[in-house]
Amino acid sequence: MSSSENTEIVNTKPKPYCFVLMPFDEIFKDVYHRGIKPACNDADAFCERVDEQIYQGAFIERIYNQISKADLVIADMTGQNPNVFYEVGYAHALGKSTVLLTSKVDDIPSDLRHLPHVIYDGSLTKLYDELKRHVEWFSTTPVEKHKDANIKIDLFIGKHNLSSIKLIEDCQIKHGFFMDENVTIHNAGVSTLRSGSYTFNIISKCCRPFESREYRETKLPSGEWQLTLIDAPNILPDSYHSVYVNLEPSREFIQTMMVGDIEPLKFKIITDNGYREFPIRLKLIPDIM
Repeated sequence: MSSSENTEIVNTKPKPYCFVLMPFDEIFKDVYHRGIKPACNDADAFCERVDEQIYQGAFIERIYNQISKADLVIADMTGQNPNVFYEVGYAHALGKSTVLLTSKVDDIPSDLRHLPHVIYDGSLTKLYDELKRHVEWFSTTPVEKHKDANIKIDLFIGKHNLSSIKLIEDCQIKHGFFMDENVTIHNAGVSTLRSGSYTFNIISKCCRPFESREYRETKLPSGEWQLTLIDAPNILPDSYHSVYVNLEPSREFIQTMMVGDIEPLKFKIITDNGYREFPIRLKLIPDIM
């Protein structure tokens, strides 16, 4: 038997170092120990918070030091903690790659939602699955491509930029939750959004496409419908493309609708590196004569 047989190849590349920023509150204990840390460990990365370390000197200076050493900074923005926001700003000033976490999408400022982020809705399982995917991508992707991970996309209905406002669309009761709009995608990044590298989706519990073959329908475990545009186009940097959205309520909802009802709906653009969500609300108003 040659000496080369039965030789196991050992990966000697050091594990990425993930430094975690989050409020030091008991309610976040499980988020860290059952969600964040296992996700990083299982993605073959080393993860820690500053309170796990033994050190001398000022607390904030230690945080600065660890942010500067980190390969990836993970920050839980839930509750809009001012210390976490300040530390994330410091990480961005150093040009560090970050993954933002939140239990509620509104806790991430609108001008940061193009960055890789995870909305875990209080579910540790969702947090673990999504964060593990992000860390694995970071670990296996060449460093020079990390900066391309930002999803720099805006979405407009008319003149309204859904990245910065919470839009309420009025729907007359005779039509129900009905949309007949052009939604405009703006590629605000420096790289072309190529067909096949992203998907444009509409997620709603009650709305379906109106006589359209342009969308593929998927029933989600939540009971919502995900409508995926079949032929998403190439969009050049700083260019715009309009997508026609024509939705009507499904039959099971028509009989239950009343004036004043509000139905959440969201647009979701998914790329290989993450996703952005743009929520709006549909509101039923009396018929206009």
